[in-house]
Amino acid sequence: MRFLRQNGSPITAIAWSPDGTTLTAGTEDGVIHFWKLPEGAEGTPIRAEEAVEALAFSPDGGFLAASREGGMVAVRELETGTEDRRQPHEIGARGLAWTSEGRLVSAGWDGKVNRWNAALTIPGGGVKMSMPSARDLPRPATCLCATAPGSTLFVLGTNGAGVLFLDTADGVLTTAAQTDLPVFAVAAAGTMEEDGLELRWLAFGDAAGAVHIQGQEESTPKDRYAVLTGHTWTVYGAGFTPDGNRLATCSADGTVRLWDVPGKRELAALRHGKAAVLALAVAPDGMTVATGSEDGSVVLWDLADV
Repeated sequence: MRFLRQNGSPITAIAWSPDGTTLTAGTEDGVIHFWKLPEGAEGTPIRAEEAVEALAFSPDGGFLAASREGGMVAVRELETGTEDRRQPHEIGARGLAWTSEGRLVSAGWDGKVNRWNAALTIPGGGVKMSMPSARDLPRPATCLCATAPGSTLFVLGTNGAGVLFLDTADGVLTTAAQTDLPVFAVAAAGTMEEDGLELRWLAFGDAAGAVHIQGQEESTPKDRYAVLTGHTWTVYGAGFTPDGNRLATCSADGTVRLWDVPGKRELAALRHGKAAVLALAVAPDGMTVATGSEDGSVVLWDLADV
């Protein structure tokens, strides 16, 4: 366990750069912090003015997307500091993710999902955004993740409509998993093969603390591969290691848990205090989990120690 930050405003979002050398975390009081790793040196923070709801690096690591509590989405070119801001949502965009070709997907508590064209190479550098497609969701969106690098299929968690698949190529929504409880964490372990997407696992955490794991076609509870118990309160974050064999989750109960997915069992329950753990991201190499908590702490967990 290694602390990058030990107190302050609650951490509401966290993300790794694609090369694993930069970690960023957003706070409830509207600040985005950066650390260079493995040294842990803190960079110059960005003042976001409102609580940060979600963070996502572009596939090349050159741009950072951040959503804010009031519904604004901003994309910043990290080298130049130039930024384009838009207001696609009436209230916070709880989910942000990039497609492999540099399009940004935002999903909001207002029940809307947008796909953005981010022009990442304009004269003089910088970024310019336009929104070519938008659609309504059946219920508010709570979280979002990609199924695999290069895939157009994304996973949406909702407040009341279960878990949905969104294909950004055509905007089609389909049911991924049925549940009556709000879902605040989703994760997927997939790869793109010659014949298309191979989705090994889909995981989601619910408001009661259960962690559900299933295959691509197992949408109903009776078909689910596993329902893992251990958390005693809402699951707020989830992420697979690259091989799909381990899943990390965090919860309002103050714990970070690591699961053996094929074995359907808990490997470790980690804790550094009593504060709710609100955000989690697995490093690209799968060796470290970063978490952010309600007490303002940012912690790195070395999975080699587990």
